[in-house]
Amino acid sequence: MKANDRDWTKTDLHIHTLDDPKDAVDYSAHQLLERARSLGFRVLAITLHDAVFDRQEVFADAAAMDILLIPAAEVRLCGADVIVLNVTGKEIAELKNFGDLRRLRARRGTSVFTIAPHPFYVFGSSIGSRLLTEIDCFDAIELCHFHKGLFNLNRRAEKVAARFGKPLIATSDAHRLHAFGSHYTSIPMPPELTVENVFAALRVGTLSLTSPPCRFAARGPLRRLPDLQSPIVAPRPEGRAWLSRPPLVAGFRLHNHLQFAHQADARLRELARDCARFAYPLHLLGARRNDQLPGEQAAMENDGNVGRFWFLGRDL
Repeated sequence: MKANDRDWTKTDLHIHTLDDPKDAVDYSAHQLLERARSLGFRVLAITLHDAVFDRQEVFADAAAMDILLIPAAEVRLCGADVIVLNVTGKEIAELKNFGDLRRLRARRGTSVFTIAPHPFYVFGSSIGSRLLTEIDCFDAIELCHFHKGLFNLNRRAEKVAARFGKPLIATSDAHRLHAFGSHYTSIPMPPELTVENVFAALRVGTLSLTSPPCRFAARGPLRRLPDLQSPIVAPRPEGRAWLSRPPLVAGFRLHNHLQFAHQADARLRELARDCARFAYPLHLLGARRNDQLPGEQAAMENDGNVGRFWFLGRDL
């Protein structure tokens, strides 16, 4: 990636752990630190939803590993996710809208750093075109890990970043431990690894982004589908689907086009059990009723309006 990796510092500023109050995650903060150390990361931010990760023993362990752990959160403002770095729980609790965010930024100056995550991934809680009107609230724009070939909603983010002079920052948005480590931003090694120096390097924009195309699973048990994050499917023109967050899961085969499976599919039953284990709601795609099912209930009510779906994927 670089002529001399020792001149660069690997950072990932959008990560979740099982401390997250809203998302299902399969690894602890200490497991994240161990993997980060093994992969040579020096700067991390655990971005829980609407909460600041503040376990001091984890910060102490990170420091002992020569890893700078930045207190942060992924807060939802007016329906849009915003990453705020170097904040307190009290400050996050006071953020209700973008006006509050502007006041926080005015008060804190360069000691706080804000990122627009996955801005144009329209399913879920992305800011979308509102980024243009709220651009003054952000220091950087995320290069989302979720892209492959012609499907790459980062292209619009790249144009907005260039138009307004904002740096692009690659992150993993990891919810599974194996998803951490492939998508990250490298900054020139600062003279001292501090929050202030990291933010200064990010704002200068001399960055190296690592974000390979997401991989598709050609086969394998459907129980792996909870690893996916929204959006995971999109309807063909003649099909119908409901998309929401947390991730949707459904019974289908992983081929070029995916056919919705009937309730007899035993693998869907296995998937339902895994959904219960990891606290995922199980939704049905293609049925007129979009009922949540309890984990062990794999029977599906289907009115025949099934449709076919393209698989959009996430690293598995």
